[in-house]
Amino acid sequence: MAKNQMVVAEKNRIKQVLTFHIAERLFGIEISAAREVSPEVDYTPVFHAANEVKGLVNIRGQIYLVLDLHKILGYAPSKKTEDTRFIILKENIGESFGVIIDKVGEVVEISEKEIRNIHSGNDSAIEELGSKVEALTLGISKLENRLLVVLNPEKLLSELNKTT
Repeated sequence: MAKNQMVVAEKNRIKQVLTFHIAERLFGIEISAAREVSPEVDYTPVFHAANEVKGLVNIRGQIYLVLDLHKILGYAPSKKTEDTRFIILKENIGESFGVIIDKVGEVVEISEKEIRNIHSGNDSAIEELGSKVEALTLGISKLENRLLVVLNPEKLLSELNKTT
């Protein structure tokens, strides 16, 4: 395969993205970063921890750090509802942790070329979301009538460390 053909093939790769809602906005992460989506969100608070840390949860004997994605993204703290879920991320993303989301969406397939890099210019849609979101974003994609913000889960813990 010629080098130009390899570049085109790479740009046309399909990503599977797990979508979810935070503060009535649509976000997502690559499905390969998620270990599971759990309805278990009863956690034990950790006193004197960063504001973004909700606490610890024990799921089937494994202890996970629970992060409030609302606070990490610069929104008001999350409120627990019947739709609230806990996304546990794989160990290669970071040490046994997950994030609380408002509502899980669906898994969508998006071509890499449909994910626009937001770090390459001015974009009013991202300006509306805020600088914290921009720092954690891989890119944005338009889905039918909604804007999907694809987050980089590997940056969640590093962003948390910046605030402490």
